[in-house]
Amino acid sequence: MSGVDVCRILREDPRITPCTPILLTTAGRRGRQERLDALATGAWELIGLPVDAEELLLKLAAYMASKFAADQTREESLVDELTGLYNLRGLMRRARELGSDAFRHSRALACVAFAPDVPSANAAAEPGEELWGAVDRLGRVFKMSGRVSDAIGRIRLGEFVVIAPATDEAKALKLAERLVRTAEITEDAEARLKVLAGYDAVSDFREAGIQPAALLAGATLALRRCQAEPGGEAIRRYDGDREGTTPLT
Repeated sequence: MSGVDVCRILREDPRITPCTPILLTTAGRRGRQERLDALATGAWELIGLPVDAEELLLKLAAYMASKFAADQTREESLVDELTGLYNLRGLMRRARELGSDAFRHSRALACVAFAPDVPSANAAAEPGEELWGAVDRLGRVFKMSGRVSDAIGRIRLGEFVVIAPATDEAKALKLAERLVRTAEITEDAEARLKVLAGYDAVSDFREAGIQPAALLAGATLALRRCQAEPGGEAIRRYDGDREGTTPLT
């Protein structure tokens, strides 16, 4: 396999960020077309042999400083780079805003957690290609079918969360059913994706006297019960005691 082919495969992998420097080497002098091919596939540099070690080290130092700065910016961001939805930090900030509004107006508030029913979706095992594909598909479904009023994000590799304002228990169930159904629709039976969901909701957030994180914890725990019982219910309501629960991150 050529270096250009390797570079192309790496750039197509969602785990390799665009700010990750990839350098290719070639024997002898660099040809113009060879250089263009390398750049077109996402390489930062095509280096001809012999290598000027001092120049290469200076370039590597500059590239790594750039990547470090980009990584820091991404860590401080509120957006999940893989899906374009909220990350956990952004989701929790938005949840606090929605919770404050629900408290002021004594409105309902709900949280629904989703995960594809594929091996390693619980992130306890090494992620497989099936899971990466399912995450990409769910991300696109939520971006296209999610409500503008909702806060939608990815909290773990294969888990998505929707914080839904003005949504009581009955509406939370309908929301879960709609998004699960949308994610599973496909004309290819072999590519059909089964999605599990857990939800928690209160009809009056002020009266409930809880934090938004408690709803997130309830929804993720309900989702865990779906994952723990293969062939059981695809959608579950959290019906336990919220005391002492914390969101799983």
